[in-house]
Amino acid sequence: LRQGRLWWKETRVPISRVQHVDLKHGPLERRAALATLVVHTAAIHLSGVTVRGIPEADAEWLRDTLARQLDDAADAL
Repeated sequence: LRQGRLWWKETRVPISRVQHVDLKHGPLERRAALATLVVHTAAIHLSGVTVRGIPEADAEWLRDTLARQLDDAADAL
């Protein structure tokens, strides 16, 4: 996740720290076919990463891809 316009802040979360992934659709987001992707982590200092304003189809694809990776990682344990 990269945030900021002038100064950038980049956050990378290893898949091993991801607990689950949520999609949120507020009324304005639904109207614009956008979504908010929330990646919940096991880290104490970083409880989650929120990405707002993603096109709905892209957000669903990201959620499904991350969920599939989480399922595959759980099988490896």
